[in-house]
Amino acid sequence: MSDLLTKIYFKNTDPTSGLDTIMKKAGLNTFRTLKQVEQITHIKPANLRQRIARGTLKATKRGRDWFISDKDLLGLTEK
Repeated sequence: MSDLLTKIYFKNTDPTSGLDTIMKKAGLNTFRTLKQVEQITHIKPANLRQRIARGTLKATKRGRDWFISDKDLLGLTEK
C-alpha cells in the first residue's frame, strides 16, 4: 500500500490508475465513470444519464458524478 501512496503523491500520477487492478485482485466490483463507459460503448454520457433517469440502467451517484459497475456495464454492452 505504501508503494501506491508513494506513486500517487510523489510522481503526480492519477490516483485511480491502479485502483481497478487492486479491486479485481481483491474480488471487489469495480465502477466506471460515464466518460469511461462512453469510451467502451460509444454511448454519449447524455444518453447514459437518460437511461439512468428512466431506470433502464443501474448506476450509483457519488457527489455529482455517476458510476456504473462492471456488472451493469456487461448488461449494457450485451443489448
